[in-house]
Amino acid sequence: MNKINNRSNLIFLFCTVNQRIFGVFIKTKLEDIKPNVYYKDENSFAFSLNNNKIYKILIPEKAIKFKLSNNIIKIGNDGNSNGFYTFGKNVNDSGLLNNSKIFEFQKNNELTEGLKELTELEIFEINEKKIE
Repeated sequence: MNKINNRSNLIFLFCTVNQRIFGVFIKTKLEDIKPNVYYKDENSFAFSLNNNKIYKILIPEKAIKFKLSNNIIKIGNDGNSNGFYTFGKNVNDSGLLNNSKIFEFQKNNELTEGLKELTELEIFEINEKKIE
């Protein structure tokens, strides 16, 4: 996580064994990344390349959180295993339709659809430059 510390405009791109490709955009600067600290971002969203959809994160106060010892990344997660999170090579997006909706997903597992083992995680920083 040292490589993304104090960076902003990040795209986390996930690929699974069943060739699902999805990710999340985090605009906010991830200053002094600490375990179990949520970072607020009102501009964050998840997306699916397979479904060609963008999903707003409905609880911006809990846009992203890291638990470094277990390689856990929680995105839009309310802390009760709802929302989207990774745990090592596993990815979970179930429990998304609960009393307080986390994403604008229409169904559970909409991002992963089937097998949920990650084969790759890439993180990109987008530079904000105007094209004229």
